[in-house]
Amino acid sequence: MVLALSDDLSDRIFDGRNASGNVVYVGNNKRIRLDSYTMRKNLSEAIRLYSQHLQGLGKISSDIKYELEKPDRLIDSIAKETQPELFLEIDKPKPIDNDPPKMKAHITGAHRGQWEFPYLNDNVTFEVVTEDDSKVEVKLLEPKLIAQKSNSIFGPIYVNQEPQAMIAAEVCGKKNELKEQIRKRELLEANIICACFEATDIFGNSSKELSCFQRALPKSTIDYPNNQTVLSTKSFSDGVSVKAHISSGLPITECSWHIRARLEGGIEEGILPSGKGLMEGTTCTIDEALDGSKFFNGSYYLVVEAADLGGRVLSNKQDGIYQSITNFQVFKEPPTVEVISPANNDFLSTNYIPVFGTVDDPEKISEIRVRYKAAGFDDNSLNASIVIPINKTKKEWSVTLGSELPPGKYAFDFLVKDIYGNEKKLPSRDIIIDHQMPTIFGALDGVPQASYLQETINYRQRFVDEKNNPHYVIEPVGEAVPINWRNTPRISRWLTRLNDWQTAPSYTVRVNDDNKVKEVRYKLNYKCSSFDEADKKVNIQDDRYQIWFTQNAASFDLSRDSEADGHPQKYCLSIWAIDQAGNASNHNVEFIWKVVSPPVSAEINAGRYRSYLKEDDLASINKPIKGLFRKGSPIGLKKNLVIGHALLANPHMEAVSAFLELRKPMELKLSCGKYQIPEKFIDIRFFAYDLTKEQVGPEKTLNDRSVVINANETVIAKFILAKDFPIDGVDFPDDNFWNLLRVEVGFAKTINDKPFVDGLHLITRDLHTGTISNDFVIPWGEDHDPRRRSPSRSAA
Repeated sequence: MVLALSDDLSDRIFDGRNASGNVVYVGNNKRIRLDSYTMRKNLSEAIRLYSQHLQGLGKISSDIKYELEKPDRLIDSIAKETQPELFLEIDKPKPIDNDPPKMKAHITGAHRGQWEFPYLNDNVTFEVVTEDDSKVEVKLLEPKLIAQKSNSIFGPIYVNQEPQAMIAAEVCGKKNELKEQIRKRELLEANIICACFEATDIFGNSSKELSCFQRALPKSTIDYPNNQTVLSTKSFSDGVSVKAHISSGLPITECSWHIRARLEGGIEEGILPSGKGLMEGTTCTIDEALDGSKFFNGSYYLVVEAADLGGRVLSNKQDGIYQSITNFQVFKEPPTVEVISPANNDFLSTNYIPVFGTVDDPEKISEIRVRYKAAGFDDNSLNASIVIPINKTKKEWSVTLGSELPPGKYAFDFLVKDIYGNEKKLPSRDIIIDHQMPTIFGALDGVPQASYLQETINYRQRFVDEKNNPHYVIEPVGEAVPINWRNTPRISRWLTRLNDWQTAPSYTVRVNDDNKVKEVRYKLNYKCSSFDEADKKVNIQDDRYQIWFTQNAASFDLSRDSEADGHPQKYCLSIWAIDQAGNASNHNVEFIWKVVSPPVSAEINAGRYRSYLKEDDLASINKPIKGLFRKGSPIGLKKNLVIGHALLANPHMEAVSAFLELRKPMELKLSCGKYQIPEKFIDIRFFAYDLTKEQVGPEKTLNDRSVVINANETVIAKFILAKDFPIDGVDFPDDNFWNLLRVEVGFAKTINDKPFVDGLHLITRDLHTGTISNDFVIPWGEDHDPRRRSPSRSAA
C-alpha cells in the first residue's frame, strides 16, 4: 500500500484537517487522516492499480492474492461509501500543485518523426504521449468522428476527411498561431488537416495540443506519349495507348484526358481522341488506346485533367515543368513531296525525262525512289528504278531518267519513305516523248483567206440623210477579195484605220500535230523573226489561227510605208507553232505595206447649204443681180463674193488634215460671153458647219490655208473672190443689160467613164507628222452643177 501510494501520490501534499482516525505516512508527506471519504477513495484506487500491476507481472503471492480476493476486501472496505464524508464539497482537500500535464502528438507508422506539416496521402493515426505525476486522461476534441484506440492512440483520419485546419485550431485556441505558421511557411490552408487533443490529470489540470499535416496536391505522371514521342503509321498499327498515373492526398473525383492540336482555345469535341481514367481512392490510372485515324501530320498535346474531393485540380506546371501536358509529334505519312515537272500526260522533245520537284521537310526524308517504264517496248533497258539524291538542307530535288530514249509513252511513279518508317506512293504519271514538229498550213497550202478591200486613193462617197444624224460615208472603190500571196502582195491601208481590226487585212493558218498544239506565236516586223523573238500569241478559232494586220499586232509603227527610205522593201509576218513537247515549226509571209492618208468626202455646191439665202453668195436671191457687180468701165464681180462652196466631211475615227487646191481657172458664163477666173483671184477658206441645223460656224482656216477636220465632223469650204474680177468689154451697161443678164460659175468636168472635177484637188496628210500626203480627185456628182444666178424681179 505504501509502495502504491508512493508511485501514484509522490510529491502530492495533502492537508488533513481531521485529527481523529487512522494515520498514514507517505514519503515526506504530512500525516493525513483517512476519516475523509475523498481520501479513502483515492487511496483505494491507488491500491487497486498497484495490485493489478503486480498481477500483470505475476509477482503477487498467494497470501496477498487471497487477501485481495476474499470477501470484504481491504480496498472495498476502505472505499465503502457508507462511511460519512467529513468534508463539505467546498472544503475538500485540494492539491497544492496546479501544473497541467505535458503532451506531444505524433503521427504513427511510416510517417512518424516527419517534419511539421508533412504531405501525407493515406490514412493517418496519432499517438499522444503525456508526461505527468498522476493519471492523465487524453481526449480528441477535433475531428470529432475519429476513434480512440487506447488512451494514447487515436485514428485513423481517413483520406476522405476534408481539410478543416482553422476549425481545429479554434477549438485548441491556437488559431492565430496557425495563421502565422501558414504565412511564414507559405502554405495553402485548403491542403491542411489538424487534430486537437486535450490531456487532463486526476486533479483537473488540462492542456491542449494541435498537430497538423497536409494532404498532397493532385500530381500526375505521364508515361506515354511523352515529349520525345513521334508516332507513325506503324506505331498506330502496332497499337498506341495513353498511359498516365494521377495521385492526390484526397480522393480523386474527376479524372480525364484529351488530345489537342493547340493549347489555346476550346476543345473540339469528337475531333481528336479523349477519354476517362480509372479512379481508385486517391489515385487514377489512365491506360487507353489511341485511334490513329483521327490524326494527321502535325504537333499534338496530351492534356491530363483531374480534381479531388477538396476541389483541388491538377496543375499544368510544377517548379516550371509541365506535369499534366506533353507535346508529341505525329507523322503518319512522309513530308509532302511535289513533282513540279513533268506534269501528267506532258510531252517532251528530249531523249530523256528531266524530273524536278520539292519536299517540305527534307530532313525527315530517308528515300525517294522513282520507277519508270516504257509502254509498248519489250526492251528492259527502258525500265529502271532510281533513288533520287536528296540534299537535307534544300527543298528542291531533281533527277534525269534515261538517256537516248526513243519517242513513245512512258509511265513513272514515286515511293517516298521518311525516317519514321512511313511510306507513301505518289500518283503515277504518264509522259510522251515526241520529236515531230507541228505542220503549219498557210495561203499557198489552200487555207482560205479573209477578203480585203484595198484602201487606196480611189474612193466613193455617199450621203446618209438621217433625220437626227445626217452624215457622209467614205468607202474604198472596188470589191473585197482575198489577198494573193503567190507573189509578194501590196497592201494599202488608210492611216486612220490602222487599229480597226474589223476592216483590217489578215492572214490565216491551220496547224496540225500528232499531239496537241501548245500555242501559236507570231511577230510582225521589218524582217522575219526567230522563235524567241515571236512574242505575241494568237488564239484558235474554228480550227484556224487568224492574225490581223493592226497597229497593236505589229512590233513597229504601221503608219510607215515598207517602201519608205531607210526601211526594207518588205515587211514579214513570222508564225511559230509549238507543240506540247516543245517542238517548234515556222511559217513566214512577206508583203509590201502602203499607208494612205485617208480621203474626206467633198461635195461641190451642195444644195443642202441653201446658198440662195446667203447674201454674200453669188446664188443669193435677197438682192438684185446688179448688186453683185461693181460699177465702172468695165464692170466687175465684187471682191469677197462667194462664187462656190464645197462640203468636206471626215467620217473616220481620227482627225484629218486637209486642204483644197485650185489648179485651173474657174469658168464664168455671162449672157455676153465666157470668162476664166484665174486661181489667184480665188481664196478658199474653211468654216465649221452643222449638217443637222445647216448652220455655218466659226472659221477654221489655218495659216497654211489647210483645215483640221475632227472625227465625224463637217466643214464648209467657201470659194471667195480675193479681189474684184473685171468683165472686159462691158462698160456702163443699161437696164436692159441687167434685165437679160444670166450668171453661171463652175468647174471644168472631165469627159470619161468616171467623171471627176477637173482642176480642183483634195489633199490630205498625216495630222501629226505631215509626212504622208495624198492627192485625191474629186468625183463628179449630181450636186456638182455650176453656181447659177438669174436676174431677180427687183432688177427691173
